[in-house]
Amino acid sequence: MQKQLTAQINNTSDKYITNPLVNKDNLVAKKLELEVTRDLAKYSVQSIDKELADLKARFDRLVPFDAKVKTYESDVTIASQEYLDVLNKYNALNLQSNFSIKLMQVEPATPDVAEPSKKMLLIALSGIGTLVVCLIVLFILYYLDDNIKEPIDLGNATQLPLLGSLNMISGPKPDLKKLWDVENRQKMQQFKELLRSVRFEIDQELKGGKILGITSLSSGEGKTLVATSLAYSYSAINKKVLLIDGNFSNPTLSKTIQPKLFVEDYFRNNSYIERDNSNISVLGNRGGDITLLEINDEKNIQREFDDLKSRYDIIVIDLPPLDSLNQSKEWLLFCCKAIAVFETDKRIPRSQSQYIDYLKHLNLKFAGWVLNKAPIRNHSKKSKH
Repeated sequence: MQKQLTAQINNTSDKYITNPLVNKDNLVAKKLELEVTRDLAKYSVQSIDKELADLKARFDRLVPFDAKVKTYESDVTIASQEYLDVLNKYNALNLQSNFSIKLMQVEPATPDVAEPSKKMLLIALSGIGTLVVCLIVLFILYYLDDNIKEPIDLGNATQLPLLGSLNMISGPKPDLKKLWDVENRQKMQQFKELLRSVRFEIDQELKGGKILGITSLSSGEGKTLVATSLAYSYSAINKKVLLIDGNFSNPTLSKTIQPKLFVEDYFRNNSYIERDNSNISVLGNRGGDITLLEINDEKNIQREFDDLKSRYDIIVIDLPPLDSLNQSKEWLLFCCKAIAVFETDKRIPRSQSQYIDYLKHLNLKFAGWVLNKAPIRNHSKKSKH
């Protein structure tokens, strides 16, 4: 019995391996799930339709309000424009009421014929204005320019007398040896005429004196040329002339003429000076750091000058410039008269005021100025100021 029961159980188990009810249960569950999904979709569509209907109703309610808003905006714009127009009219009337004089058009009129163009007049006025401005600028420059350009300027600036002026010699730097040769006669004609006038003024100042010292405020103003020219000018009227180079610092005259006798030898040994055929004798110097009173004492030098005055009609000394004041002073002790050469188109700086004062303190010993390189004129007036 037991074996048969076991066999039947095994047979049953082998025949029904899976439960046939399982598939049915799955299908039933899936059906229920699909029904739920269908119901959800159905109710979702209804909800969306309801929401759309609600939104449509709300939109229908908003359309009339939008039209009213636009109407209100249009009314505000029109009212603002009307307000601005009224405000402008009010301001214009208020401005007119504040004027003391009110302009009113009494009668309408048409404009006259157009006037002719004033272009040429304006051009002429602008030209005249420019000319006036240029003249004013030139006047200011002239007023501020303190350079000495005319003889009268030199006299006014120093308050010292003026003997005359000499023109500039054209061309390269003149050779002192050939200055009075025949080939330079035409070039030197104007210079000679002015030099004769200066010579005449010097003679009036010397009044019998024979020693003339020629100096300047600074070097390079032409005093050596003036001294040489005066020596030749005096020899031209048959005067026995002695030309002395007294500038130990810069013996230009000695280097150019190369004399045989020197100041250092003569005032120490009393050497004899030979005169050449042109009635001009030259006493040079060797240069160096030396002064006149270091060669000999004042008494002996004065005695030598007295001897020279007995042998010569005029003694011209080319002195050092006044910026070497100690050397100039020693030579001026023995001069009867002194003149100073000033170059045109230069100014007198403050540093040279002391030299002007020194010339003033010479009193009658200072004969006056000679303005060198002055502008050439056809008729030069020579006079003392």
